[in-house]
Amino acid sequence: MEGIASLAEFLGCQKRPSVIVDHGIPYDRVSRASTLVYHNAAFTAYAHQSSLNEKHFEIWATDPSIWVTVGDEKTKHATEYCGTPWDATPVGQRWIVLQSSSDPFALNCEEPAYRPRKRRRTASSDESSSATSRTMTPGTPSNQKFNGVEDSQCSLFTNPFTESLRASLHPMLDWTRYEGSSASPEFISFVRNFDWARTVLGPMNSWNAATRRYMTYMMMHVEPRCMYIGKAEDYSDLVMIYNGECAKLLGALHPTAFGAGGAISAGPAWQYKLASIKKVLQSGIPLQEYDYYFPIPRGDLPLEEAYFSWSIIPMLSDEGHPMGVLKEFWESTEKVVNKRRQKTVRDAEHMPQAENIAMFWGQVHQLITSNDKDFPFCLMYSAPKDSNPSKFGNSSVEDTIPGHLTLECTVGLNENNPLVVKELDMTDLSYTLTKQFRAAWVNRTPVLLRTSDHTLPEELAVTVPGRGHDVSCHSAVLYPISRLDGPGTVGFLLLGLNPQRPYDEPYREFIRRILDHLVRGAATVLFSETREELMQQMRQAKDQERQFSTLAELAPVGLSIVDPTGSPIWMNTEYRVLVNIRKDEGCSRGWRAPIHPVDRPRVEELFKNMVLSRRADSVCFHFRVQIDVSTPAEPDAPGKWRWLLATASSDLDEAGNVIRVTNFITDITPAKEAELQQGKRLEDALETKRQSENFIDMVCHEMRNPLSAIIQSADGIITAFDSAIPGNDGLSDPQSMDGIVQATVLDSAQTILLCAQHQKRIVDDILTLSKLDSNLLLIVPEPSRPTALVEKALQMYESELSDAGIVANFNVHDSYRELGLDVVLLDPARLLQVLINLLTNAIKFTRKADAKRISIALAASTTPPSSGASTVSFIPQRASRADTLSSYEWGKEKELYLQFDVCDTGKGLTAEELKRLFLKFSQASPKTYSQYGGSGLGLFISRELTELQGGQIGVHSIAGQGSTFAFYIKARQYRPDSPDEQLPMEDYCDEPARGVRPVKKSLSASLAYDDAARPEGQNGKLHPVHLPTDLHILLVEDNLINQKVTARQLRQIGCTVHVANNGLECLEFLEKCIYYQGNSKVTANSKEPETSPSSAHSIPLSVILLDQEMPLMDGLTCVRRIREMQTSGELAGHIPVIACTANARREQVAKALEAGMDDVVTKPFRIPDLLPRIYDLIQRVEISSRASDSSSRTQS
Repeated sequence: MEGIASLAEFLGCQKRPSVIVDHGIPYDRVSRASTLVYHNAAFTAYAHQSSLNEKHFEIWATDPSIWVTVGDEKTKHATEYCGTPWDATPVGQRWIVLQSSSDPFALNCEEPAYRPRKRRRTASSDESSSATSRTMTPGTPSNQKFNGVEDSQCSLFTNPFTESLRASLHPMLDWTRYEGSSASPEFISFVRNFDWARTVLGPMNSWNAATRRYMTYMMMHVEPRCMYIGKAEDYSDLVMIYNGECAKLLGALHPTAFGAGGAISAGPAWQYKLASIKKVLQSGIPLQEYDYYFPIPRGDLPLEEAYFSWSIIPMLSDEGHPMGVLKEFWESTEKVVNKRRQKTVRDAEHMPQAENIAMFWGQVHQLITSNDKDFPFCLMYSAPKDSNPSKFGNSSVEDTIPGHLTLECTVGLNENNPLVVKELDMTDLSYTLTKQFRAAWVNRTPVLLRTSDHTLPEELAVTVPGRGHDVSCHSAVLYPISRLDGPGTVGFLLLGLNPQRPYDEPYREFIRRILDHLVRGAATVLFSETREELMQQMRQAKDQERQFSTLAELAPVGLSIVDPTGSPIWMNTEYRVLVNIRKDEGCSRGWRAPIHPVDRPRVEELFKNMVLSRRADSVCFHFRVQIDVSTPAEPDAPGKWRWLLATASSDLDEAGNVIRVTNFITDITPAKEAELQQGKRLEDALETKRQSENFIDMVCHEMRNPLSAIIQSADGIITAFDSAIPGNDGLSDPQSMDGIVQATVLDSAQTILLCAQHQKRIVDDILTLSKLDSNLLLIVPEPSRPTALVEKALQMYESELSDAGIVANFNVHDSYRELGLDVVLLDPARLLQVLINLLTNAIKFTRKADAKRISIALAASTTPPSSGASTVSFIPQRASRADTLSSYEWGKEKELYLQFDVCDTGKGLTAEELKRLFLKFSQASPKTYSQYGGSGLGLFISRELTELQGGQIGVHSIAGQGSTFAFYIKARQYRPDSPDEQLPMEDYCDEPARGVRPVKKSLSASLAYDDAARPEGQNGKLHPVHLPTDLHILLVEDNLINQKVTARQLRQIGCTVHVANNGLECLEFLEKCIYYQGNSKVTANSKEPETSPSSAHSIPLSVILLDQEMPLMDGLTCVRRIREMQTSGELAGHIPVIACTANARREQVAKALEAGMDDVVTKPFRIPDLLPRIYDLIQRVEISSRASDSSSRTQS
């Protein structure tokens, strides 16, 4: 809506009646309909003067058929309403502007001749339309209805075109808009009168074109069709809409399922369907499935077994987004059922000839079991054998009824059912089914049992899990298996019938065909039971013996049978391989196994006890055997012994003596090794946990101690000032009190500074460790002077060395001079970090020594050094690392190696303490932390940084005599790209500028590694830092405390400080400074500037200190705007801008420089460290400006 605010404002000034039609956001048109969202005052006057029916006009203006002439072109088209010409102009893909193209007051619009039928609108639609009109119509009162029409008068109308005009375009068959469709009038009326507002589609008048097309197609289809539509977030609220043919299949579920969730119609199958629908919606690929089981209510059955084949096709909106799926399906029940039954008939037809009656009943059981749908349960009873069936010809049928039937098999029913009896006495009338069995025997015809006529007992009207669709049976049939050689039967089949299929003629024919094959099979069995049982038993015995031998050889475990003396009776191949047993004539048993000497006595004792126990027993134990007997193996040699798990079981004879022992052997070597490895990992984990806990305790201590000192120092400052108030402590001399206050404040401030430096060192170590663990620490080459870096490190700790009385020396080896090295490519920050770690350790351990000397030596070579000074040996790298000098940023100059040795005369280290060096969270001894403090990370970080730079680190120490730490790194010689390339900063800062005074620069150890890495001079001497005596600084900082403190400190040293709270105030200040070249702002009543540029733009400005994170406008946006103003000429010259931010990561610094910052200073910072950076920047800008002016004069 905000996008057309300007357009609405423009149309409000037009004299032509104008309206704006919203066709909806392209990606949201599925759920939105066209609406008229704005009309200007000219339209209101025109409607009033011409008595225009605004509601009819709105329906005409928003009807999609009016745009057939507009299309997708972005040009103006003419159309007409009630004889009045209107211009239609598309704006983007969403808006269309309608403007009257004639004199509005000369028009006389008559009402349309037709009177469309009114229909009730939903409250939500009216409210939405009204709210939209009120919002988008400028100057409309809140209680004014859209176009002056009250809600009670709002109606939905059919197309306002005349019949002749409508017919001239094309016939309107869209029943979603117009009545009179010829497709399924009754069901279409149901659909049209359905309450669509409660569905995700919304009212029918809000449907988009795609929804109407899919709905019309589905409702007009002569086959069952349905669609599922829902929200695109997770498709959890899909609703089902279907046509009239589908409603017939749903039966009693219609109309409940219409417009409701898919689970109502699908039931338990909904989750399966939902998964398929989501797959189609997410992939856009149609899915198809054949013969899906989906029971439906039909006929006299609550649910009839039915199968459908279906395809799911994605429904796409006009913009191509998925809005739902269309499901097309057709019934395949007859095909599936016939196929299943034909398979059962074929299985009966091809049933192999049984050798005896028992096998025959087993085949029948298998046949019935295979068809779980048509035969939920079955009872198979056999009649007694009769050697003389001819007697049936001389007896009455009643006389031939057998005395009892024998239960052969059951399917689906268990023995707990009261009707499942092993012996069925056909003379016992108390048995529920005796009458039916007798009738089937006498008549030799099937007997139907049903729950409807109470002939099927309740005990058989049960649900059989996994059969009959898990539905209770309501009918069964008792079939006799007749004999072919005379009257009587071989047996009976009591078959449960499919509860979801009608017992119709196809079902009866299916069972008759099966019984025909069973009758012939039974007749064959009766003539073939002449096999000798003994031969069969012999074959079975041979088969079992052969199976045992095969299984024993194929078994993945070792098997053996030994006699009471231990001699093998039989063993398989796996046993020989695992035990590594060999024939040995010198052994009493004839065989020898290379059992571990520790395990052999125990194994022999266990075997002896088992033989002498005189009882069947089983024992489990493990032992080791040698893998390779060709070479001797030490008892504890890894990889030489195999662990075996043995289970021995004894067998007794009739006298109770052990006659044999059976052994089962399994290789458990991997499990044993894993157990040992797990134990080792557990120990390592516990050790790591212990080290981590010690580290946490140490960090807490190291952080809390300085915090305590800071708090106490702050309290001391407050107390000092409280004591300075006359009368508080009885002192009367103000000068004496001022001196005491100054001394107290100075001492407290120094304490706070030292504590902050200590905390920063701990934080730096932890951050470096985190980067190392995450592989985020990069080595970035910069042109640097190694000698200057060493001197910088010494200068940083000059005051600490002086306070401790330590003499520090720096020696450059001849090898460095012979190579003629000056500036080389290396990472100065990481090199300085290693030097500082080693130097601070040397200071810490030398402070209390008798002899207090520290020396640093620098050497260079073209090959990797083999050792450091004295007898230092480098520690091997823990893992192979990529060559840091192989990337393009290192160039192609010659590689070289820089070696640094840091020697001290401190307490030294013992051999045991040396083992714990260079480990994470580790110090030389527990006393080290309590006496000297520290995080235990310095040497570990130094090792990692050294190896990252392609080098190694080592140490040599003698207790009581001092230590020497040596390391080397890889670097490349540096050759400038051009003779004009600038040297490092100190090379052009020798001469003091006019009007500035020298200020001594602080060399506190609190300097960040990256800041301190800049060289100060070739000989290591510190150049004086010069500052302008009249420095004008604009401080842009939103934190009022930081703003106040920084401004006060800058003003104390003589700077003029202006402050701004955000980027917008900074830009406002620039309009008042000497750099600004634009005109002053014009007042509301005058077109002339209030003041001249010379008087308005007179504030001097030297540099801007700009914070990054600020409200209204952040620092990066502000500096980009400043550089744009410089480019456009609004600002004359280049304004120096320094970013003062806590975003200290390398990529954050690079982003600030890319945005236009000249330099970046990370918080926390000190004013003595900030001032040299300010002056360096100002001088660089002046040099650049002079060079630019000189170039301009030369060209002119």
